[in-house]
Amino acid sequence: SVTTGDVPTVAIISPVDDPLTVDDDETIFTAGDVITIDVTATDVDGQVTAVNIFDGVSSIGAASNIIAATATGPGTWRLNLPTTLSDVGLKELTARATDDRGNVSISASAPVSVTTGDVPTVAIISPVDD
Repeated sequence: SVTTGDVPTVAIISPVDDPLTVDDDETIFTAGDVITIDVTATDVDGQVTAVNIFDGVSSIGAASNIIAATATGPGTWRLNLPTTLSDVGLKELTARATDDRGNVSISASAPVSVTTGDVPTVAIISPVDD
């Protein structure tokens, strides 16, 4: 199929790396946290109909439109992503916006890291070695 018109614009606005933190590469979360992914998307010759969030090439969910686009600004879309220990590692998040004509645009990536958090310590207190 052939699509026409302008492609939508899309950008991940949260989470984004804070350049003032020690870690300059990604935003860090602990397994068990919920990552709130906020995206702006707009289409100059129509409307954005869907925003999907990806980790690399794998779709992780559809964002919900929480603020409608207006003539003066983009719409905001959100996905709350719960994390578990199976999510530990680096994620390369991107957002894919689709407009009402079928045009698609992909955002720049937003790297996030999920860690295990504090590791518990274990000590044997009995039996005591004499």
